[in-house]
Amino acid sequence: MHYVRCPFCLSTLQVSEEQLSQKSGMIRCGRCNEIFDANKNELTPAAKKILLNKAEETTNPPDYSTDNVIPVTDENEPPVIAAWENVKKKPVYKLPYGFLSFLLVITLMIQVTYIESAVLTQSIHLQPVIKKLNNAYNLQIPSYKNLEEIHIVQRQLSPHPNQSDLLLFQLTLKNNALVEQPYPTIKLLLTAHSGEPIAEGIFNRHDYLADKETNDFFPPQALKDIKILFEKPNTHAAGFEISFIP
Repeated sequence: MHYVRCPFCLSTLQVSEEQLSQKSGMIRCGRCNEIFDANKNELTPAAKKILLNKAEETTNPPDYSTDNVIPVTDENEPPVIAAWENVKKKPVYKLPYGFLSFLLVITLMIQVTYIESAVLTQSIHLQPVIKKLNNAYNLQIPSYKNLEEIHIVQRQLSPHPNQSDLLLFQLTLKNNALVEQPYPTIKLLLTAHSGEPIAEGIFNRHDYLADKETNDFFPPQALKDIKILFEKPNTHAAGFEISFIP
């Protein structure tokens, strides 16, 4: 009788000469169902002696009869040898299903918030909440901004009445939005008779708001008169164009 050790689950198997001679020593472990070469995994004489001594000391020695051998139904399959020595398996720790579901929901919420952040910040219903959060916690959540809702009501470009080297640009804007939004950055382009640009200027809210005005936001449904001084170009300006820069 031979004793071999399964290299996969480390179970000790008892193999007869007849079983060992089949399939050139290839057998299937009765515990883990893996196939291995019994000839290469036979216990050394010293290990076999220790194993037999331990078996004699136990009150319920293992059964060495051929009943431990599982019959083979397929002739092409290696013989299946049952394991008689139990091997302790390491416990597998699994995270609770509810905890994993909670993490998944939180991850999805973060992704949706990040992707839809532009949509959320542009909601007119959330603007009071966003403004309070920015003021209370010094946050930088983007406020509502839609340049298409800022309309030019009146515009005029004329020489400055007192300084001949300057042009006076007068503009009336209206915020048609239902909520306040930042004052726009204005681009003024002067053109010649041919339509070619001859000069341009870009003015942010600090350039055209009075120093005493501390509010950087354009109130909803409000009108704003703006005056901007523009250096007179060498070429006569026959026309001008106005646009807002995002």
